[in-house]
Amino acid sequence: FFYHRAYAHQALEALDEAVRDYEVVIAKHPKPFLACNNVGYILSLKGRQDEAIEHFLKAISFKKDFKTKFCVYKCYSRKNDSGYYTN
Repeated sequence: FFYHRAYAHQALEALDEAVRDYEVVIAKHPKPFLACNNVGYILSLKGRQDEAIEHFLKAISFKKDFKTKFCVYKCYSRKNDSGYYTN
């Protein structure tokens, strides 16, 4: 329930609500890869790179995923490139 609601919040750009619901999923499930990955993505969008990296690394601990590893790289790039990154 919480994952689907979080995903809906994310789609509607209600990002704070999405993070809250994803955090419930992370607390309740043993291997919440997607929830960790999605929180990392949202935090990265909000400019909170250090927190995003933590969530991406947690996601990688559950599943080795190239795309998530690339997201970690992008967060580090944003941090080291005057804090501003454009896609």
